[in-house]
Amino acid sequence: MPETDPVEPSTAERRARIRAQSAAVAEYVRSSPDAQAFYEDWGTPNADFSGKPGTTP
Repeated sequence: MPETDPVEPSTAERRARIRAQSAAVAEYVRSSPDAQAFYEDWGTPNADFSGKPGTTP
């Protein structure tokens, strides 16, 4: 049986922490118009890859 590092969190602990952080971000975005505006364009690639949000070919 492999030894575990007492400092390293388990996979379940890491996943729980990530889920909690994701929930905190979602709550912030839900309550912040600025964050909502950021997420509207973020991650939506444009067809010409110019880096300018909302551009179309």
